[in-house]
Amino acid sequence: MADNLTHGLAGALLAQTGLQQRYGRAATVALVVGTELPDLDSLFALGGSVLSFVHHRGMTHSLLGGAGLALLGALLLWRLFRAHPYWRLVLLIYLGVVLHIGMDVLTPYGTQVFWPFTARRYTADALFILDYFYTGLMVVALLLIRMVCQQRQRQYGFRSLVGLGAESAL
Repeated sequence: MADNLTHGLAGALLAQTGLQQRYGRAATVALVVGTELPDLDSLFALGGSVLSFVHHRGMTHSLLGGAGLALLGALLLWRLFRAHPYWRLVLLIYLGVVLHIGMDVLTPYGTQVFWPFTARRYTADALFILDYFYTGLMVVALLLIRMVCQQRQRQYGFRSLVGLGAESAL
């Protein structure tokens, strides 16, 4: 359940719990960015496979490191969404980061949630890293949400037209 596609879908799905409706597209973008940011540690692969192995799911996958990622990510997003307070973007991105960390804890590899206080990897060993079943469920859920929203828009649009017609007849 910890591939990048699934992380992004989980962020988009979390936005549909009312955050997008309340804060607009900025919430969805911030959550998706937050769910992807911890995997910036893949840049360690540029230094070689040993460096990548040592640092993968380390500081960027910790609660403390995630706070730093949220501050950085919000700074970048704030240029796009100036209408939202900086602290709100930080919180939304951090929520996405925590979601990412939680999803990675479910895999056999685990993650160093409490780095730098301990280097212990926490794992529930409940899911494989690529779990198409859960990814598929998230895709279906997002499609259903989209269909329901479109149906409601059509209903309200039709009701508005009927209401306007009834008022103009009076």
